[in-house]
Amino acid sequence: MPPPSNAVVATVVAVAATGVVSVAVAAANSAVGAPASKMFKELGNLLPSILKKWLASFVASKRKLMVEEKRGPIFLPTKSELVAYVISILLLAFSFSYVKVSSLEDVLTVLPTVLATSIFVGFVKSFITITYARRRGVWTEFKLWYFGLVTFIITTFVFRVPFSSPTRNVNHSPKMTKRLSVTLSVLSIVISLAFAGMFFIILLTGNKVIGGTGLAMCLIGAFFDTFPIAPLYGKKIFDYSKPIWATLFVVTLALYVGWLFFI
Repeated sequence: MPPPSNAVVATVVAVAATGVVSVAVAAANSAVGAPASKMFKELGNLLPSILKKWLASFVASKRKLMVEEKRGPIFLPTKSELVAYVISILLLAFSFSYVKVSSLEDVLTVLPTVLATSIFVGFVKSFITITYARRRGVWTEFKLWYFGLVTFIITTFVFRVPFSSPTRNVNHSPKMTKRLSVTLSVLSIVISLAFAGMFFIILLTGNKVIGGTGLAMCLIGAFFDTFPIAPLYGKKIFDYSKPIWATLFVVTLALYVGWLFFI
């Protein structure tokens, strides 16, 4: 595993990049006529015209991460979701296999075990939250988040610490209440922490590949999601209740720092 310093740098880079893009998207929204604060308007004026055009294109592609209200079995993933699940699981499996070995040639030795762990982590948590949302009348789908995917790949190969999220759950917003949105956000983080506890027990039993990999996946995902930056879950929680957000952030931070020293 990489030294803790790599994990710290990967965390800073991923969060900073997400924050910059979040602010830039808000500034670009101002440029294309969407409501924005005075600060975002001023930031938009500071951006070069070429960057503004790229951001406008980015915003347009970002807006495509929307779903229409549908009717159907709440437990059955759509075809596009199946593609997103496959890509996400394979990416998780390869990334965490790559950082676990010393050379690329050794990836195949741990890939099958890590793949099984990735299926559990990459599928089960999202399936639970999506099913819950659909049962509450809000159609929700599993989508690839392209900026998060790129950040995930970069942190994997540059720092050997996959820190980001290549996917996100997208809701049919007209039926999504603020309270339900926060509930789903908190639920996603809590499930990650619960799974982390399970993998930690597995690790203590001596299974370092499954236990260590699953623990890393869950803690990284939970910690990343608590940052109050759109479109991460932490932003929704922060806007709704700062005490709840602070509690989750402190808990995930403590566990993440503990994991860094543990590895």
